[in-house]
Amino acid sequence: MGTGVEGRVYTVDAGHTSVLIADADERQIGALLVAGKDRYVVSSDPAVVHPIKGVGGADAVWTSKVLDAGIRARFGQLSWDSTGSLELSTRTGNTKEPDDTWSAWSNPLLAPALVSSPLGRYLQVRARFAKDPNAVLNQVEVAFLTDNLRAVLTNVDARGSDGESGDDSPKQSGGPVTKRAESSVALSWKIDNPDKDELRYRLQYRLLGTNHWFDLLKPQEKLTKESYSWETADLPEGRYRLRVTASDELSNPPDRATRDERESGIVLVDNTPPSLDALAATGTRIRGIAQDGVGPIARIEISVAGSDEWLPHFPADGIFDEQREELDADVKNMVRTLPALLSVRVYDKASNFVVRSVLVK
Repeated sequence: MGTGVEGRVYTVDAGHTSVLIADADERQIGALLVAGKDRYVVSSDPAVVHPIKGVGGADAVWTSKVLDAGIRARFGQLSWDSTGSLELSTRTGNTKEPDDTWSAWSNPLLAPALVSSPLGRYLQVRARFAKDPNAVLNQVEVAFLTDNLRAVLTNVDARGSDGESGDDSPKQSGGPVTKRAESSVALSWKIDNPDKDELRYRLQYRLLGTNHWFDLLKPQEKLTKESYSWETADLPEGRYRLRVTASDELSNPPDRATRDERESGIVLVDNTPPSLDALAATGTRIRGIAQDGVGPIARIEISVAGSDEWLPHFPADGIFDEQREELDADVKNMVRTLPALLSVRVYDKASNFVVRSVLVK
């Protein structure tokens, strides 16, 4: 029987036992001509006519397909199951198709033993039937251990209490505030893990301006997922960096384990609302001083108290870029009658806010 998958020829008996007797390089077996003196196996994709020069006997050889370990590997015990006596050899290389860079065939093995071929990504096994023309090879197994490739952290994203990624890029202030203040930092990262080892992650943090890193996880906490929520409510306010260390120690013994580390951008920890001092009205002009402990001030809004219609106002210098900003706004277009009670709302960069009121007469 010829197959249309991998171009193989089998014998099949009444008990449905199949034995591989030929393996063509082409993809399909199109015809079997086995009667008479001249006999052929005709394959296709591409079309090739193979003359049958012998069936079994001392010259019979079986060569496996090229076996791919995925990355460079050291091959261990070669074992097989057969009836009759066989000789098995191996060769290795680092190209998908065997070429001159591959090793020579190893000395033949008469019994299971360690593979003597050098390290390589690909392996091929050859069986000779010289000692027993009637032998049947049922199964071949080979153990291997690949090189341990280091997992590489490619990105660390930390979204602090400002809701923005700490990627060190400039951020525009003064726009609408769409997020609530949060005391937790959403930390996530991306990893290139070429050999699919199970990875363990360790997290540390450092306050900008200091050189000391502190462990973020508990001593026995084992983190294996690629994200973490860091609660910062009990931390001093300021700007931080986070460091992620990836280790493949869960999949490798200590002498083979590798690790990689990467830092986040600057992360803002600010859980305290800003202050609004010296708020007063002179006619329809409102003045005050907005200040924040970490900063900068991000937005100032004014509304008629109770209307919930907040209108943005810029600071006196025209841009939100400092921890201290002065408010100097003329609200004559906002009030229809006097006196009027106005509310002033000030946000810091972390979305914390304070509301104060002022009477305009």
